[in-house]
Order: sequence, then C-alpha cells, then structure tokens
Amino acid sequence: MHCGGKRTLQLYVNKVNKIKLHNPPLREFKECSNSPHRPFRTSHSHSHTFRKHNSRHTMARRLEDMRLLAQETDRLLELAGSSVQGADSDGCRFSSVSDLWAANFDDDAPSRADGDEGEEAWYSNAAVFWNDPEHCPASDDGVLGGFAQVSPADVRETLAFFDQLRELRPTWGRAAALDCAAGIGRVVKHALLHRFDHVDLLEQSKRLLDASVAYIEGGGAADGAAQPPSAEATEQPAAPPPQVVADADAGQGAVAADSGASQAAIPGGSIFEAAAAECESLGRVRRRIHCGMQDLASRAGGDARWDLVWVQWAIGHLTDLDMIDFLQRCRAMLSPGGVICIKENIMGEGSADAFLMDTEDSSLTRSLEYYRCVFQQSGLTVVLEVQQDADDWPEGLLPVYMWALA
Repeated sequence: MHCGGKRTLQLYVNKVNKIKLHNPPLREFKECSNSPHRPFRTSHSHSHTFRKHNSRHTMARRLEDMRLLAQETDRLLELAGSSVQGADSDGCRFSSVSDLWAANFDDDAPSRADGDEGEEAWYSNAAVFWNDPEHCPASDDGVLGGFAQVSPADVRETLAFFDQLRELRPTWGRAAALDCAAGIGRVVKHALLHRFDHVDLLEQSKRLLDASVAYIEGGGAADGAAQPPSAEATEQPAAPPPQVVADADAGQGAVAADSGASQAAIPGGSIFEAAAAECESLGRVRRRIHCGMQDLASRAGGDARWDLVWVQWAIGHLTDLDMIDFLQRCRAMLSPGGVICIKENIMGEGSADAFLMDTEDSSLTRSLEYYRCVFQQSGLTVVLEVQQDADDWPEGLLPVYMWALA
C-alpha cells in the first residue's frame, strides 16, 4: 500500500489530559462461537475492490464479521490479562476493540468529503495520505518519516532475522519474495535482494512504485537521492521503460520485470557496501504490482507463489478483519515451506492501552498481545517472534517486533 514510513517512528504521546471518553450507546452482542483454537472465518469471499461495488447485504455481513471478530479479540485480550482500551490521535478514547471498530464502521461513522464511508473511507484516507509527496517524498527520509538514519540498523536487524529463521527452517526456499507496501523499494534493495533470487513489489501509490525503478537502480544514498551510476553501469544498454498493465476497475495493475542492467555500486563504506556486491542484476525485480494489500488476491494472479511475503510498517493500515483475510490468502500463495513475515511497531512500554489509531493516515498501532490475538484467530502458526534490538534505535521511538507465520 505504501511505503510504511511515518508509523516507523511514531512517538507514543500520553494524551490523558486531552482525551475524552468515546462512549457510544451500549449494543447487545451475540455470543461469539469462535474458539481461541479455531481460525476466524469471514462470511465474504470478495476482494476489497469488488466489495466497493457490492451489495448493501454483503457489507452488512462484513460489519457482522467485524463485530464478532472484535468481540472475540476483546475476550482473548481479557483472558491474557491485557487491556482492551485505546485511543486515537484526536484525543478520543475507546472502551474496547469492539468500541473502536464500531465507532469507525457503523452506520453513524464519519464519512469523507468525497462520499466514501466505512471501509472505503478508511482505505481511501490512507491512500491519499501516502500518495501526497508533501507527506511522503520519494526518498529514504520520506518513507522513514524524516529518520533516514535508522535505515542501516533496520536493515541489519531484518537480515539477522532472516538468518535466524533459516536456521529454524533449513529448507526455506530462496527463489522469490514479495514486499508488500514496498514504497520506493528500500527494503527490496537493501535486504530482500540479498537473500532471495527474485523479488516482486506491491504498492498502492503509483508515484512511489514508479520511483522504485530509479531507486533500486541507483546508488541508494542515505537520503534516498539517486546517485550517478558507476562506469560499468553506464556501459550497459539503456533500460526500456516498465510496462504497466492497467486494471479496468481501479486504474491499477502490474509493472513488468525490469531490465537486466547492472546494479550501481553503493558508496560510503556502510553496512550496505558488502551486501551490494551480491546484488548484480536489476532483472531480479520481476513485477511491480499496483494495488493495496487488501486487494492482493485479486491482482497477483492464481499462479503466484512466494517463499516470503514481507510486510513492514504497513499491516497497521489493515482492519483486523482484512488482516486475517490477507494472512489466510497469502498462506495459500506461499511456496512449500514459505512464510509470511511482519515487521511492525507495537505500543510502547508502560502504555496501558491496547491500541492507538492515527486518524490522519488510517493506521492502528496495536499492543503485542493484540497482535498475538489476531494471529491466533487467523489460524496461522507463529514460527518466530523477535523484538528488534533497541541499542541502535533512537530513544523515544516505539518498539519494533518481527514475526514469521506459516
């Protein structure tokens, strides 16, 4: 969907003195039949794009699914002794996860000026935010919310996570990876191409997806500015422009594989220098898929298979219901032995809340236990859970966790 930058560095601000309790009328909930040992199954079978044009009856079923899922999440959090309360960036407080989603998606939820409401407003709000160059310039600094200096530590921890996971799964394949919400290709360039033979990019911002061609081909400076290609690179034939296959429904599609132009050297003697030697061909970037994560299943094609689906600083843009749907669909698109890996902020230490919603870009920072509850309800198994080393992480930034699921 995007590139995951601002939430990377989100500070948890205590707004107790500014917060008012969001307390909608009490609703009568049915007893939820989902057990903590059985995956939550939604009643729909359509992608997000298709739902946009679907019937009111289908949307009512989705709201019911969302309500039941939220109720079960509240129950699991309480069983774990964790808070179910949270807040948003405007100062509103929510008494539970159920309260949060009801306030944003029930019939009386606020709508956008363009007429979108409910789920459409949630996703269109995020799309508009990340496609705005003022909010997210097409650079390392832009996609990392003004903190490009954390990129080396971030990449180092990601590569270490891959290596630790491979020790647990020696037969884990290396053929292909998918980077979801890839942005300009920062993680692709500096991490995925150094552990996998081929990589595909998924990004809902056409502006950022287009910028990824020059970013991956260029020198990869810390500020994201393209560097002059090396002498060897300039001797290669000019690469043809990527071919975009338009989608008639949403004006989105996939970009064909890049040319085989040589990778330019990375200057500066940073952590990236040694890894750069491994990355010899831009032809290893196969496809650029222009859509959001909630639409992946309908855009990737039935024969899509990856050893890794990577989601970094982006899963917070999915509702709980769509996160479970996304995980279950991605599992069906994994190669044998493949995994889905998520890297994400969690609520800061000392926070008594289960979540913090950013109303500006429609994202949700969840607590560690909140994520565990959603993963449990998805039916996937957590193969590895690691907290990123905070020694090289700027003080005051939210903790970062990585999970491998299969």
